Amino acid sequence: MDSAEWLLLGGLICCALLLLDGYRRVTRRQRLPAGTPVDAALPDNGSLLGHATPTPCACESRPGQTPTFTEGSLIGRTVNVRGRLEARETLWIEGKVEGDVAAYGQRVMVGTGAWVAPWLAARELRLAGTSLGRQEVSEHVVVEMGARLEGQLSTASLHCHEGAWLQGNFDIGGRRTVPSHPTSPCLASPCIDSESR
Repeated sequence: MDSAEWLLLGGLICCALLLLDGYRRVTRRQRLPAGTPVDAALPDNGSLLGHATPTPCACESRPGQTPTFTEGSLIGRTVNVRGRLEARETLWIEGKVEGDVAAYGQRVMVGTGAWVAPWLAARELRLAGTSLGRQEVSEHVVVEMGARLEGQLSTASLHCHEGAWLQGNFDIGGRRTVPSHPTSPCLASPCIDSESR
């Protein structure tokens, strides 16, 4: 065999090894019990995502916990999206989305430093970054400490942590509220003061 044939054979072996590794990772993820962080099961997963644990909080996490990316699609910290974004699975936003986010019936997490505007529709919203414009959330919204929610919000329930910043019109549980003023930091949770009810 000459050198070209050896190089071709080596390339084919490398491709086969990459395919086997990908298959191993997929089957390993499918066997994980529900709630197991992918990062714990696959230690080198951080190199694939750019970072091991994104900052948006999973709905099961408590304030102050570092959540882990376990399911859905991830818009990374260095990704800027312009235009309409549609999701049929959990959506984790770490970067900037300038346009409509249509995630009907899905959970959307907006991480610390992430930015979403001008329209978002989802089943659940967990906000640790900034959301400006109109938010239509069918079930509930959780606003983390340091997050900023500004515009028109329509949802069944709202819960925010101390230090959240809210401004706009809120329709919570079918009640129309008067325009509120910025509340920074919130002194109680849920973060709706008596003036805005």
